[in-house]
Amino acid sequence: VSAPSSLIAQSVSEDEYLTKAFVLLKENPPSEPTEAQNKLIIQVKNEIEKSASQRKFYKPSEEIAGQIGETGFPLIVELLRNPDSWARALAARTLFMLDRPRSITFLIGQLFDDGRFDWMNDVGDYKVSTQAAGLLGESFQGARVFTTPVREAAKPHASPREPARV
Repeated sequence: VSAPSSLIAQSVSEDEYLTKAFVLLKENPPSEPTEAQNKLIIQVKNEIEKSASQRKFYKPSEEIAGQIGETGFPLIVELLRNPDSWARALAARTLFMLDRPRSITFLIGQLFDDGRFDWMNDVGDYKVSTQAAGLLGESFQGARVFTTPVREAAKPHASPREPARV
C-alpha cells in the first residue's frame, strides 16, 4: 500500500495533507453502513470522545472494528479535525483498525501534528505525530525489502546487489 504521489511533497503543510486526504475520501467513499453497523459506528465515536475527555486510552475490539470496516470511516475521520489531541490520536488508531489502506493518507497528514497525549502517564513527549509514524510503520511491518536497483527491476536479468563491503 502506498500513498498517492500527489500527497508526497516537500513543501506541503499539515492542513494541505489532510485536506487532500479528505478530498480523496470524497472521491472514493466507502460503502454505506447497514443499520447495525451505523449503531456500532456511533458507539465507537462516542467512546472515542468520552475516552479523550477522560484522558484514557481507547481502541475498539478487533471484532467490532471488523464488523464496522470501511463503512465507519466517514464519521470517525471527522474526529481528526477535533481540537483535542487525544480525540485525534484515538480516532487515528481507530481508523487504522477500520481500514488500513484508507487510513494511510490521513496518517501522513498527522505526521505534522504536535498535539500531545500521554495515554500511558509515563511517556514524556508522546505526540499525535509519534503515533501516526508508529501506525505507518506497522502498516509496512513484514514488508519485503528488495535491493534490486529501481532502474533494473523491470529487466529479466536483474539481480539483487551484493551488500556493500566496508
